[in-house]
Amino acid sequence: MHFLSFMSPLLFAVVGRAVVGPGVVTGDISVHDPTMCKDDSGTYFIFSTAPGIEIRTSTDRTRWTLIGRVWPNGASWTDAYTGTSNGNLWAPDCTYKNGEFYLYYSASSFGSQNSAIFFAKSSIGLPGSWENEGLVTSTSSSNNYNAIDPK
Repeated sequence: MHFLSFMSPLLFAVVGRAVVGPGVVTGDISVHDPTMCKDDSGTYFIFSTAPGIEIRTSTDRTRWTLIGRVWPNGASWTDAYTGTSNGNLWAPDCTYKNGEFYLYYSASSFGSQNSAIFFAKSSIGLPGSWENEGLVTSTSSSNNYNAIDPK
């Protein structure tokens, strides 16, 4: 029992320092549905819902800079799902593995079952460097579920 009372403060000190928060977050931080990846150089990337999917970067998770869009010239292959030219692409999901960024993203419009999920890849994650790998799944009004929010 004496051993545990001695070890408790030590364990708390070690565990309490295991993850350090980034501090006060500044810069261009207005995002919706963000996802974060970190590349091998230590740069953090946030991808978020917007026309073309916005990209922000930071080296310290504190100071963020909007650097552009995944699709700076629009993503015309999604227009049939967003119902407009260069519409919002929703809820991206990023993974960084083996020197490659992988990004899933949704295209739809509010209240519609005409929805799709797409997949893209990039070796550097910067605006305009992405390759559309195509459609993953989609739904239409004839389905009794939605591709982006299946029940």
